Amino acid sequence: MKYDLLKDNRGFTIVEVIASVFIFSVIVTTIGGIFIRSLSIERKNFSAQKVQENSLRALEMMAREIRISRMATADSDCLASSISLIRPSIGTVDYTLISGQIFRKEGTSDAAAITSADINFNKLNFCVDGSASNDSKPTRVTILTQVENVNGIETYTLNLQTTIISRDLSDDFQN
Repeated sequence: MKYDLLKDNRGFTIVEVIASVFIFSVIVTTIGGIFIRSLSIERKNFSAQKVQENSLRALEMMAREIRISRMATADSDCLASSISLIRPSIGTVDYTLISGQIFRKEGTSDAAAITSADINFNKLNFCVDGSASNDSKPTRVTILTQVENVNGIETYTLNLQTTIISRDLSDDFQN
C-alpha cells in the first residue's frame, strides 16, 4: 500500500522547473532594476540639494548686503559679472565671478571665495537699475545665475534669479 502512494508522486516536469526559474529571474531582475534606479535618483537628489544649498547661501549673503548698501556700480544691461557696493560701516564691497566661484572683496583686503568648490557658477550677472542719485527710483538689483555641480556622476544645472531693492540707510546712519 505504501508503495502505491509513492509511485504516483513523480515530482516536477522540466517545463514546470524552467517556467518557475524564468518567473523568479524576472522578479529578481525587476527588483534589482528598481533598486539601482532608486540609488541613481538618490544621488541626483543629493547633488541637487548640494547645488541649491550652496548657491542659495551665496545669493542670500549678497542680497543681505545689497539691501543695506548704496551701489557704486552704475546702471547695467545685465551683462556685468561683478558689482560694487558702498556699505556705510565697512566701505566698498565687491562681488565678482572668478573661475566658477563667487568672490567677495572688502575694501583693500584680498578677495575670498564665498561659494563651495563643490559647485560651479557658469553665469553670474547683475542687472542694476535706479542707481543714479537723480532718478528718484529705488535701486533695484537683479541677480541671474546658472549653477551646476562639480562632483558626481550626473550633472545637475540650476538657474536662479532674484531681485533685491536696496534701502537707502545713509540718513539712518548719520543721525
